[in-house]
Amino acid sequence: MRFKGYDDSILSAQLKDRFTVTYKISASESDALAMAKNLTVEQTVEFPAAHIECDVIQSDIIGRIEECTECEGGYRFLISYSDQIGTDEFAQFMNVVFGNSSLLPGITVENIAISEEQEEYDRLHERILHAYGHVRRAPRI
Repeated sequence: MRFKGYDDSILSAQLKDRFTVTYKISASESDALAMAKNLTVEQTVEFPAAHIECDVIQSDIIGRIEECTECEGGYRFLISYSDQIGTDEFAQFMNVVFGNSSLLPGITVENIAISEEQEEYDRLHERILHAYGHVRRAPRI
């Protein structure tokens, strides 16, 4: 489904910076990868990715698996999200970070790395520091 007059380029121009979340997933390699892929969609659009026709949503709004490394007891995934879906509202940001993953067994948030753009939101940064305790600047992706 597409909206009349919709243009991917307008949305794409707004989606520059990304923040990252490191999740530890305690599962076999294939199960952990499937769970991580599910997180990229569930934490963002909450809609089956196969039914999304908008290229920009597929490429920039749905989370991206940036890294996967084996660790003790499972796998560690670095997933990036567009700043625009995190917004400058603390509750929405935390919903993207934790969302439904907090309800699933075997998934732990280990680190949040905010982007330079998000650092401009001092209120958000301070709230994250108080709520989570450890935040660092995201590497440029």
